[in-house]
Amino acid sequence: MLKCYRNFKIMRPNVSRYIGGVSCAGLLALTFMLINPSTRLEANAIEKSQGIETQKIAASEVNISFTPPSGEASLTPIAETGTKTQMSVLANVDVVSSGGYSVYIGSSQTHLAGRRTGQTIPGVGNPAGFDDLPVNTWGYYTGEGSAIPENAQYQSLSQDQGTIIYQNEGPRIRNEQKQFVLGFAINVPSNIPADTYENQVTLSVVSSPYQLMLSEIDDMQEMTTAICENTPILTDDSSNISLASKQLRDVRDGKYYWVTKLKDGNCWMTQNLDLDLSYDVVTETGKAVLPLLKETSDVESLPNGTWDPQADDPEGLFAPTATSVNENTILANSAGMRSWSLGDYRITDPGGTGSCGDGRASLAECTQYFTMMATPTKPFENPTSAEAMNAHYLVGNYYQWGAAVAGAGNNTSSGEAPSSICPKGWRLPAGGTSMTDSFAGLQAAGNLGADVNNWTSAPYYFVRGGIVFQSSDSLRHAGHSHYSWSSTAVSDTRAYDIVLYATNGTNVSEANNRMFGNSVRCLAR
Repeated sequence: MLKCYRNFKIMRPNVSRYIGGVSCAGLLALTFMLINPSTRLEANAIEKSQGIETQKIAASEVNISFTPPSGEASLTPIAETGTKTQMSVLANVDVVSSGGYSVYIGSSQTHLAGRRTGQTIPGVGNPAGFDDLPVNTWGYYTGEGSAIPENAQYQSLSQDQGTIIYQNEGPRIRNEQKQFVLGFAINVPSNIPADTYENQVTLSVVSSPYQLMLSEIDDMQEMTTAICENTPILTDDSSNISLASKQLRDVRDGKYYWVTKLKDGNCWMTQNLDLDLSYDVVTETGKAVLPLLKETSDVESLPNGTWDPQADDPEGLFAPTATSVNENTILANSAGMRSWSLGDYRITDPGGTGSCGDGRASLAECTQYFTMMATPTKPFENPTSAEAMNAHYLVGNYYQWGAAVAGAGNNTSSGEAPSSICPKGWRLPAGGTSMTDSFAGLQAAGNLGADVNNWTSAPYYFVRGGIVFQSSDSLRHAGHSHYSWSSTAVSDTRAYDIVLYATNGTNVSEANNRMFGNSVRCLAR
C-alpha cells in the first residue's frame, strides 16, 4: 500500500539575495519478496517538500504521487540461469511557479539486500534490455509516458539523490505536469536464499523559485530588487512594452502609476507622485494616508518605521497637503514639510515651452497649458490607448524637500536622506554627480543630453509642471519647466534636484532651496 505524507520546512539563507530552490521527494520502498514460489512487491511513498522564504518571489510548489498506490509482481525462480519479472509504477509530478526544476531518481543503496540473510542482488552492470538482464541482477527504467517500452534499457540506480531523469531550465514555469513510468526488473537464480530483498528508491524534484517580473505584480509595494532585475529593459521600438511597463497601484490611497524599466537598468515611476499628506484623507482600504508606515512606505529607517509629523512637529513645519498656493499655505523655511495638490490636471503639450507665468494659485489658472484629468484609481482596460498614455503626463503633487524625504531632512545636511514618501520598495533618485540610481545615470544611459524634449517624450514623460516658488507665494513656470527632488542633501538649506526648462536647459544636479515645492518621481530600490 502506498501512503503519502507532506511536510514543509522554511529556512533563511545567510545571504542578501535568495539563490536556491525547493525540494520535493517521493520515497518508493521496493520490496522484492522471494517466498517460494512467488514474489510480492509493496510500495510505500513519502512525499516531502522544503523551501526557503524569499521576499516577493513566488515559492515553488511541487507535488508527487504514485499510481497505483499498491502493486504486486509474481516470481517463481526455477532455473540457475535465472527467472525474470518486471513491474511498473506511474509517478505524477506537478510543479507550480518554478524558475526551473530537475527530477532525480536515486536509492539508499545500489543493490537489493535480503532482510534476513543479508544476501544481496547487485544492480545491473551495464544497461540491458529485459530479455538480456544478467542473472542475479536488478535494474530500473524510467521515461515519460504510461508504459514500459519494449526496447527499455534497465540500469543500476545511483545512491542518494541519484540521476536526473528530466530537466526544464526555463526561468518562468507557471505550471507543468509530467508523468513518468518507473520500471523495475529482476532476474534471480533458483539457488538464491528465500528472503525479502529490499531497497528504497527516491524520486525527487529540485525547483528554483519562480522569477516574478514587473508585468506580474499589481501593487507598488510588491516591487523588489529581484523583480526589477528579472524585468527586461524597454526596447527602443517598445516591442516589449507589455513586459517592461505597467500601471501599479499604491496601496496607501489606491492611485495607479505608470512604472517602466528604463535604459539605466532601474524601474522608474514614469508619472509624478500624487500622494496627499493628510490625516483626514481616507483611502478605499479605510486607512488614513498619515502616518506613513514601513509596511507601505519608504520609512523603515525612521524611528519605529513611522513618519508621523503630527506627533513630532513642535515648530509647525508640517501641514496637510494644501489645494492652493497663497500666503497661508506657503512656508518659506528650508526645513519645511509642506505639500500642495493644485488640481487634477495633465499637460496638453509635453514638448511646449509656453509658461503660465508667475503668481498662480493653482493649475486651474493655467488651462491654456493643462486639461483636467485625475490620477487613475483603476488600471486602464486598454493600456496602449491615448487616454492611458496621457496618464504619464499628470502633474501630481508638489513637495518641499523635507516632506519628500518624510521628515528626515532636518537631520540631513549632506549625503542621502534615509527615507522618503515613496512607496515601500521605492526611493528618491540620488542627486549630484552620482551615476547610480540617479537622474545623471538615467541621462547617460539613455543618451538624453540637454535636449528637454528627450526627457518629456516617451518613455520618460517628464512633465513641465513648474514649481511652487516660495518667494512669490505662487505656482511658477507651469507649462515651461520641470523640477523633481533627489534624495541628496547639499547643505542645511539646499538639496539636489533635476531641472528642465525651455528646450536645452537640462541640469541633473542643480542645488535648489529645500523650501521650494517640486515634483517627486521614485525608482525601485
